[in-house]
Amino acid sequence: MNDHPLRDLSEQYTCALQNYLKTEGEQALHQAYELGRRAITDGLGVLDIAKIHQQAFIALLLPTIALGKNQRQVQAVEDFFMEALSPFEAHHRGFLEANIRLRELNETLEHRAAELAATNRELSHEITRRKASEEMWKRYESIVNTSREFLTLITSNYRYEAVNDAYCEGHVKRREEILGSTVKEIWGEATFARIIKGHLDHCFKGEEVHYQAWFEMPRLGRRYFDVSYYPYHQKSAVTHAIVVTRDVTERWLAERALRQSEEQFRTLMQSAIDAIILSDSDGHVIACNQAARTMFGRAMEEVVGHPVSLLVPEHYRRAHDAGMKRVGRGEPPHLVGKTVEMHGLRRDGSEFPLELSLASWQTEKGRFFCGIIRDITERKRAEEEIRLLQTIALSVSSAEDLHAALRAVLTKVCESTGWVVGQAWIPRPDGPCMECSPAWHSSISGVKEFRKASQGFTFLPNIGLPGRAWTAKRPVWIPDVTQDDNFTRARFAQKAGLKAGLAMPILAADEVVAVIEFFGREPQPEDERLVRLVSAVADQVGIVIQRRRIQAQFDRFFALSGDLLCVAGFDGRLQRANPAWKKILGYAAEQLLARSYLDLVHPDDREGAAAEFERLKTGSTIVSYEFRARAKDGSYRWIQWTATPAPNELVIYAIGRDTTERKRAEQALRSSEEHYRELFNEAKAMQERLRELSSRILHAHEEERKRISRELHDEVGQALTAISVSLQVLRQKAAKVGKGLDATVSETQRLLEQTMYNVHRFSYELRPAMLDDLGLVIALRWYIRAFAKRTGIKLNFRADSAVEQLASEPKTVIYRIVQESLTNVYKYAAACRVEVIIRQTNDGIRVTVKDDGKGFQPDQLEMSLKDKSGLGLMGMQERLRLVNGQFAVKSAPGKGTTIQALIPSRPQKR
Repeated sequence: MNDHPLRDLSEQYTCALQNYLKTEGEQALHQAYELGRRAITDGLGVLDIAKIHQQAFIALLLPTIALGKNQRQVQAVEDFFMEALSPFEAHHRGFLEANIRLRELNETLEHRAAELAATNRELSHEITRRKASEEMWKRYESIVNTSREFLTLITSNYRYEAVNDAYCEGHVKRREEILGSTVKEIWGEATFARIIKGHLDHCFKGEEVHYQAWFEMPRLGRRYFDVSYYPYHQKSAVTHAIVVTRDVTERWLAERALRQSEEQFRTLMQSAIDAIILSDSDGHVIACNQAARTMFGRAMEEVVGHPVSLLVPEHYRRAHDAGMKRVGRGEPPHLVGKTVEMHGLRRDGSEFPLELSLASWQTEKGRFFCGIIRDITERKRAEEEIRLLQTIALSVSSAEDLHAALRAVLTKVCESTGWVVGQAWIPRPDGPCMECSPAWHSSISGVKEFRKASQGFTFLPNIGLPGRAWTAKRPVWIPDVTQDDNFTRARFAQKAGLKAGLAMPILAADEVVAVIEFFGREPQPEDERLVRLVSAVADQVGIVIQRRRIQAQFDRFFALSGDLLCVAGFDGRLQRANPAWKKILGYAAEQLLARSYLDLVHPDDREGAAAEFERLKTGSTIVSYEFRARAKDGSYRWIQWTATPAPNELVIYAIGRDTTERKRAEQALRSSEEHYRELFNEAKAMQERLRELSSRILHAHEEERKRISRELHDEVGQALTAISVSLQVLRQKAAKVGKGLDATVSETQRLLEQTMYNVHRFSYELRPAMLDDLGLVIALRWYIRAFAKRTGIKLNFRADSAVEQLASEPKTVIYRIVQESLTNVYKYAAACRVEVIIRQTNDGIRVTVKDDGKGFQPDQLEMSLKDKSGLGLMGMQERLRLVNGQFAVKSAPGKGTTIQALIPSRPQKR
């Protein structure tokens, strides 16, 4: 064999391997495959390519391997070498040549063995050839062990005779454990019987077997393998099976993901509402979905394989062809990544508007395009209807009166929809019928007689086309007015050539303000789209009319309102003001416009007014805010404002009410209140002074009683006693003188003793000495016993000893209350029994005087009334107030009276 191709191939192999080690790219790996094919073409074998690989390996990686480095590059070298061997695998999977070489070697050895007996001269030469074969086998074994594929040699009895290192690593077994073992022992009985055995049997019959299957390996787990069995013949019999197993799990997963992606794409494409069309760089359709076929009205075979221009109107095809030529020259497509509107062509020749979104991608097979198409016919119609409604709204808004507005509506509708005649009818103000409006439109001739006849008609409710729409408040469609019994103008319509008719009421706030009717040249069944369009027009006109009515009402309210009404911009300038401004502040409207409202605010109120204005601009509503506004004459008036913003219009609507008179009245009221408050405070102070004076009088009264009581007891009593003693002496002397004088002296002595008793009684009632000497309970007991004896009223008296712990003043108050109560019972109650109870409670000492007398109505009693001997109930209250006590009277006619008094145990601040 010539060494020149081998040397060239070795150099190219070394360069390619070096390039692959740098990039590890698919293109560099593919170069290894091409070098393998070239080796087969040049007649080289596996050993030759192995030798080339060994030389390149030694040249590139042997130094780094010796240093224990670049393990990843060693793996890359193995991958590159296996790719170089792939053509040999394709050419009998790399073993056919080895098989032939081995067979030739065996034949040579047999021939040499036969000749060995004849000649020993060739023994040395034969040994040399054997050594060369062994060296070649070692090299082959090195190549096989370097491969990452599983390479095995299996005998016809299913035993392993040779395995490479990768196979041992995959099973986590040493080579000695595998060699001699059966396939069933290594893979398991189930896997051997279900997958492997059948394929091996076919191989031992002389067939090449290729299949793919899932296998479970101890080291790799469950993996997907591509398995090839090659029969090895020896003396025309298959003695071994050469097995090459490649792990293709990643490739299988990628292919499955690709299949799933393709299936998802097909599902998405077919389920899409929009049309989807795929085409190649030549402009031919390669796929389309059902929506595309439906949109263009074509079957699958009428679209796929045909030019895209078949779906494009003639006037678009030149631009389409020019674009495809630009793409063919390598120029970027203009429409890619954009959404454009154009027209499509259906099978029946009709055109329709569509929206196209175009995408493009480049592959090895060329450039492809994907177009997503949406039928925008309905959207275009809606846009035209919106434009029509906007035009009509503007025309109606700018019309001088209702007839001018109706004329504009009739003209626009007829021009947009194809109606040839349009008329309007309005309710007559003086009667329940409709009359023809001066507004009408006609785009044809020969209808003057029909128009003249219509002007002479009036329609009652539910009569004729306008009357029916008027009554029903909904559209009325007549396919052919000349055949309708309720169309009284049928004769005139027939002469004018009018057939289909539509009447549409115009409503404003549920009131029919007009009926518009339209006529066409041909009979026509009801067109729902057309009815919806005209109905939308009528609704729009009704809204405009209602808005104009509301605006007129607002203008009247604005002009007649007595309050200040205004519209101010967000810049703080007035834009509109009503006449009330002149009446209240003296400014004419033209003097206020474009003027900042803050100029009219009192300087002291401007900061607060500006803050409220800023709050309005943020969207808040002011319910009530007051400030002083300057009038034209320089005076200021109080104005109460209510305002609300309109952010979309950047204006503020405000209502102001003049509250100056109210402010003056409030000021007068405040002044009056202040005056009366001062009078009240003076009265209150006077009352306090009166109470203080009353307290002093009571104390003085009590002290005076005590003084008089003592003087009556001491001075008068002693003098009367001395007189009584002198009278006794005189009586004794008179007895000696005569009888008459003795009787007179005795009578005088009796009167003197009665006077002494009364003096002692008066002294006790003024101030009993025992109250100070013996205590409250004994004093009251003595007084009550004397009272019962004197009046004949039965009394029951009970008192707790804790009352003696009170101070002198509270004791005196209790004594006087009991004394005054019993006096009132005697004078007014006509009672038979009285209970006097004094008990200690948690709140203090409670005094209760209860009788069974005739009773009275407490609310009818004049509390300030005093009897001749005491201060009455008012006196009791005043005495209790001095000790912070509480007083209550309970009484009813015929049910007696109960007087209760509560004296705190501890003194409190008054």
